[in-house]
Amino acid sequence: LSPPTVLPKSSGWRWKAVFPVLFFFSSLTAVWLFKKHLWFKSQGESGKGPSLLALFSSEFATPWAKMDKVCAVFGGSRGIGRAVAQLLAPKGYRLAIIARNLEVAKAAAGELGGDHLAFSCDVAKEHDVQNTFEEMEKNLGRVNFLINAAGINRDSLLVRTKTEDMISQLHTNLLGSMLTCKVALKTMIQQQRGSIVNVGSIVGLKGNSGQSVYSAGKGGLVGFSRALAKEVARKKIRVNVVAPGPIEQMWIKSLCILTSLGQCCE
Repeated sequence: LSPPTVLPKSSGWRWKAVFPVLFFFSSLTAVWLFKKHLWFKSQGESGKGPSLLALFSSEFATPWAKMDKVCAVFGGSRGIGRAVAQLLAPKGYRLAIIARNLEVAKAAAGELGGDHLAFSCDVAKEHDVQNTFEEMEKNLGRVNFLINAAGINRDSLLVRTKTEDMISQLHTNLLGSMLTCKVALKTMIQQQRGSIVNVGSIVGLKGNSGQSVYSAGKGGLVGFSRALAKEVARKKIRVNVVAPGPIEQMWIKSLCILTSLGQCCE
């Protein structure tokens, strides 16, 4: 007869070696799922992120409810900047309406009522930007919200575009936003809070004949905003960029008569 089979004792040392590895990977999985949940929750059901106004609404900015909501709107005298200012004013924001022409900025600020102020600034000039932020802080308080909607466009085929026009567009549409962000971030980093929205254009993503320089500036603004968002995320500062299409304003209304219906988009 063969001797009875003796089963080997279970080796506990193997489990002791494997358990830390299993625990490590399970922890990584849990963290990944948690972050993914927060990401989709913050992006909304559509996954496309909040709208321009939602970035500054009281519901979206709940942690800042006790803070003075001071918002600088560069390019706030017309177009998208003016429309956003009109939406933010009733929500308790103290607005600085900034444009090159002070009288135009005052008119736009006056339409809002309240204690909103107007300032004159050429965003392409660093000393102008620095002085404007100092005046805003002196008269309104520290800026914790920034909208960069200032921009210019001179449609022309590249071979016909003057070099000075190229430089002017790039300085206003790209460098200007860089300069305003640079100054605004000094205060936002100290407060460990802030929100920046740069207004780009669909042309910066898709391109358009006759707008190569404008496309370059607005496309660069997209890349700049994405990189800056990563730089300041740990400081609890949000940076977003929007890329709208044509809107109804004075310069584009002249094009509407060329269409069969004579209508502008909204």
